[in-house]
Amino acid sequence: MLLLSLKDEGKLYFEGVEDNFVSEIVLALDEDAENVKLTLAFLQRQYVQGSAENGKNSLRLDRKCCNETQMKQTATI
Repeated sequence: MLLLSLKDEGKLYFEGVEDNFVSEIVLALDEDAENVKLTLAFLQRQYVQGSAENGKNSLRLDRKCCNETQMKQTATI
């Protein structure tokens, strides 16, 4: 996922090609869906934890980044 994000300044975009963000990443990487879900959950926890330690309001950003129903969703890694 990190290598995939390099072409867009470290961001992964939900383009609406598949039904949800996980499915698009699975398609792009030809990876198992469960591995992608676990990796995204790990990254989300790390982001929230790091943001909380730095005093940032991560909850609002986290919802924006990880809401699978948004059409132009951005997940920053």
